[in-house]
Amino acid sequence: MFEEAELDVGTHVDYEGDRLIEINLSQRDEYQGEVGGGGLTERSIYLSAGDATKFLEGLRTAIERCEKEVARRAAKEARREKASDEGKGERLSGTGGLID
Repeated sequence: MFEEAELDVGTHVDYEGDRLIEINLSQRDEYQGEVGGGGLTERSIYLSAGDATKFLEGLRTAIERCEKEVARRAAKEARREKASDEGKGERLSGTGGLID
């Protein structure tokens, strides 16, 4: 989800079934800081312990992949900056003695 939203997780014991875990998602229909004109979209889902466990496993996998991607991007940016800095040094040293 690319927009900001509020996520709330709890237990809904009034429900007569095994889907006692409640996840609520609330998202304002505002764009680029507009306030006042938008509405509110809310959704609730109910999960069993087994479904929640599967969801948690999937979330853990997604978190691991996200952390690896963030680290990969940071390393790539560091290499890019280092190459840029090294390129500047080469240009300065090749000036024929004009720069000490």
